[in-house]
Amino acid sequence: MSSEIAIKAQGLGKSYLIYAKPQDRLKQMILRWRKYYQEYWAVQNVDLTIRRGEAVGIIGRNGSGKSTLLQMIAGTLQPNSGGLSVEGRVAPLLELGAGFNPEFTGRENVRLAAAILGLTASEIHERQDAIIDFAGIGDFVDQPVKTYSSGMFARLAFAVAAHVDADILIIDEIQTGAGRTGEWFAFQHTGVTPDAITVAKGIGGGFPIGALITYGEASELFYPGTHGSTFGGNALATAVSVAVLEEIERAGLLVNATERGGQLRAAILGLESTLVTEVRGRGLLIGIGLRHPVAGAVVAAAQQHGLIVNAANEETVRLAPALTIGDVEVDEFIDLFGRALRTVEDSLLLDESHTTPEEHA
Repeated sequence: MSSEIAIKAQGLGKSYLIYAKPQDRLKQMILRWRKYYQEYWAVQNVDLTIRRGEAVGIIGRNGSGKSTLLQMIAGTLQPNSGGLSVEGRVAPLLELGAGFNPEFTGRENVRLAAAILGLTASEIHERQDAIIDFAGIGDFVDQPVKTYSSGMFARLAFAVAAHVDADILIIDEIQTGAGRTGEWFAFQHTGVTPDAITVAKGIGGGFPIGALITYGEASELFYPGTHGSTFGGNALATAVSVAVLEEIERAGLLVNATERGGQLRAAILGLESTLVTEVRGRGLLIGIGLRHPVAGAVVAAAQQHGLIVNAANEETVRLAPALTIGDVEVDEFIDLFGRALRTVEDSLLLDESHTTPEEHA
């Protein structure tokens, strides 16, 4: 491949096997000559050439394969068909912590991830302390990452990616962009400026749209006419996005996200629930750490009380309320969420009261 070409794809494709029923997967493993699945192509027959110094935007509606294509370029996902060549080092922030071993300590995973991203042994040794300081997880760095909260896991993974001096730095802001964290984009909290970010849901206020934004010198090379896309000229989607972004600015929703996020975090801690160990996050993207793996139970109890929340994992409840949330909605949330927590606490106490002496022993 010419040294002037940074990324070249020919006939690139990624497919997944979709099974109608769980038992079909087992049947396929046993009866390999039969076909119990439907093949779904997330990306198919993509030809792409990007020269050094060029900036290319990938725009499309949700589910059109933008993140899948970026993951293949970044090396976190392997294609099923076609060819892909990437010259230089790529540091993706698309799936933070991809490749981390849950049994290894944070320090061991720093060395492992840095090696995967192309650092030499001497470079890893030189930068390890800076990576650990940047992560800010304290003595937990010498504990297995399976004991980490999701926030600690993400901070450590981001710290590694931010210290590899990559030729290309891509950050996925699909969930965190458009004011969710109190800044237009979450990377603005870090002091790290990427070469490109991917955005989608937030910039359309729920309307299907996606975009890739470039920064620095690369942006000067990206102008109208240099990139074509099926959805690139969608007048309705772009008009909706412009209206959403103008409203975020007009209504001061970045400040509102910061203030209401702080208000929510303080109020959740103020419930003094025995289940809650920490409340973390920025702006209106909040993770509630739980003492036990009961996030699913908390979600179910919240629904019973008329509240919708999400379980990010077994020990974390995630909140992502509307950027327009105000005092009334915050107070109502705290009331309903407090009831949900008490429902789960009472259930755990009931279970303990029915535990036999042998089980206690």
